[in-house]
Amino acid sequence: MVIPANFGEAYGFSGGSALVVIDGRGGFIDKNGNVTIDPLYDWAEGFSEGLACVKSGGKYVFIDHTGKVIIDPDVNEARHFSEGFAAITKGDRQGFIDRSGQIVIEPAYKRVGDFSEGLASVLVDGKWGYIDKTGQIKIEPQFRTAIKFTNGLALVEIDDKNWGYIDRKGMLVWKSK
Repeated sequence: MVIPANFGEAYGFSGGSALVVIDGRGGFIDKNGNVTIDPLYDWAEGFSEGLACVKSGGKYVFIDHTGKVIIDPDVNEARHFSEGFAAITKGDRQGFIDRSGQIVIEPAYKRVGDFSEGLASVLVDGKWGYIDKTGQIKIEPQFRTAIKFTNGLALVEIDDKNWGYIDRKGMLVWKSK
């Protein structure tokens, strides 16, 4: 055993750090099990693209591997970075910030997914579609569920009985029934 199981929860390593939960608080360890960032956070996600999204006292910030706050967005909620963008919530709408903390896609959506292969799923009027990194709709909202793209395809729920895979142009390439 390399690292003893001394944590309430432990997650995978990214960039040499792993998120751990100690006494209900999030912190980070190195590959030897040494605490590198004290468990100070009410909520935390593991590192993604060199930053971790953490919450303390109701405030979301992004920290580096030393625990230094790098981005301090004025948002109700935030998530990890994916392809240079992090989903944020302002009020009851979601959008995206870039690594400088600037809003690059206005919070106009009920919900958003992570960017993958240049597209992110968005919920518009109860239907899911996809936008690109400029915020332009690339695949019209038409699905009950829309999962991120992997190897050029995304899993979508077409209706209550059918799932399928679409390509990056929104064309159905496989349907369950």
